[in-house]
Amino acid sequence: MTKRMLGSVYSDKRDRIDSSSPQTRQMSNAFLLQKMSGEAMNTSDLSGINSSILPLVKELSSQIEAAEKGDFETSKNSNGEMLEAAAAQEKQTKSPAGPSGTAQGSSESVSSSVDIETSAETSASNQSSPSSPNVATTSNSNASEISGPQGPGVETPNTSPQQVSTPQAAKDDPPPEICSVYTANTQVMFDEEVVDVYFNARDKYWDPLTWDYNWSGALSGQGEENNPTSWIKLSFNIAEHNLEAGQKFTVQASVFDPAGQSDTESIDIEIIGRQIQTWEVLYDNEDAQSAQRVDLIGDRTRREEEEEREAEEERQRQEEERRQRSSDPLVFDLDENGVLDTATGSHLADGNIDGDTVLFDIDPSRASWSFVSSTDVPGLDAPSIPGGYVVYENGDRENIGQNGVWNAQTEGNNFVHARAKVYNQSNEWVGEWVRLTDTTYDYFWGGKEERERTEWLKKGTGDGFLVWDHNGNGTIDDNTEMMSEFDQEGHEVFANGYEKLRHYFDKDGDGVIKGSEMQGLMFWVDSDANAQTDAGELKTLDEYGITEIVIPTEGQLTSEATIGKQPTKP
Repeated sequence: MTKRMLGSVYSDKRDRIDSSSPQTRQMSNAFLLQKMSGEAMNTSDLSGINSSILPLVKELSSQIEAAEKGDFETSKNSNGEMLEAAAAQEKQTKSPAGPSGTAQGSSESVSSSVDIETSAETSASNQSSPSSPNVATTSNSNASEISGPQGPGVETPNTSPQQVSTPQAAKDDPPPEICSVYTANTQVMFDEEVVDVYFNARDKYWDPLTWDYNWSGALSGQGEENNPTSWIKLSFNIAEHNLEAGQKFTVQASVFDPAGQSDTESIDIEIIGRQIQTWEVLYDNEDAQSAQRVDLIGDRTRREEEEEREAEEERQRQEEERRQRSSDPLVFDLDENGVLDTATGSHLADGNIDGDTVLFDIDPSRASWSFVSSTDVPGLDAPSIPGGYVVYENGDRENIGQNGVWNAQTEGNNFVHARAKVYNQSNEWVGEWVRLTDTTYDYFWGGKEERERTEWLKKGTGDGFLVWDHNGNGTIDDNTEMMSEFDQEGHEVFANGYEKLRHYFDKDGDGVIKGSEMQGLMFWVDSDANAQTDAGELKTLDEYGITEIVIPTEGQLTSEATIGKQPTKP
């Protein structure tokens, strides 16, 4: 007798069984299915069935047995004819077939490494609910290896169905339904060991169900499960496949009944990463040395008293500015502790030199000199510079004659430019001229120190500067090679280091540095805090698994980067 007969000829009895408690319904259905399959019965299996339902179960059991033996009196009971016909059909199709053209009892995977787990039986208990599959209901059979690279282990029920022709579905037999697709999270970390995806199906008449499945996108592969089961579990080892944040793949499964009717569902999995903090750090710094003033008195007429007073005030202001400033490289929280390893723990300058300092050219636009004068210029009481030249703040260049004498350009009695760097004929920077007022100036020369005394990261830090060794000498020479306010030539043109990063590296202008845009960027982890690029301190972004750097909106001084792939460092 077919299982469909349980839902048609004896619908009144079945309705009463189906309306009973879950335990009674489950045990009754399991008992009747065993009866139909011809298995030896154990009467103890009926002990948990409700006493009001038990007579119905026994009656149905007897009728099933009678139909199998052909003992119905067909002339007296039209239902007997139906049962005998059903019994004959049941004998013909005792072993359920999988999808058309597919042999039963096999599983196959073309590529990738995926574990497949199935239910051990097709009882009503694991088909009737649309909830996530019960993981505890697993097969007791041995796992078998499947072809393909790193082939997955597959658990299948202890059945050996024979291959038969595909039966036609009855008019009242709807296709099976995938009632739930479940995974713990559709966004998974790049270093996640295993992601499990469950597909759970049900069939109105408890037909044996088989499966095809595949995955595509960042991972690709396929397989099938021909041992009848109401659910499957596919497991993916994300870390093993070296997937990166931003990548996606789709898992799809189709379930089939013996007539070839099917249902298909899919789920998308996205790989994500960990965010780390980035800071624009404003380091307080000052000139490494103070210039000795050597104004020439007597050989030249002094400016008027008022001009001199104004000049002195401006001089003091500029000297203070030169003595102490703040500069802003980008620092990344590479040790992922959420703490910026500066003396104060803050990324903002406070006007004071805090903690230990180092000598580093953090301001390439300035230097400190041995001497300063408001009356001397090259060739006039200061050393002459024959064949040299000057470069003004706007980039204009002016040559110095062979007599080595130079004076700043004027219009009327007023100076035209605000600053000028003085170079000798060997292109060495040997002096600096600074306008104080329209008619006063200071000229610096002598021993030059291009480095500043500046705050720095703490010794033993795990944090790192984002750097760009644009001259390719393997050393971070100055702040032009950090993400700072200075361009490659040492001009202060950017509002902060994020804007410099945007200018040189954000090729598509989307505010995120990723993929090939990161070429040339490195980390400088100055763990001994000596401001010197020692061996092994320059690190690639791959060593930390960085996959993208976010540039914040204008004016913001903090942002994030993503560790989105397996780091290459030990």
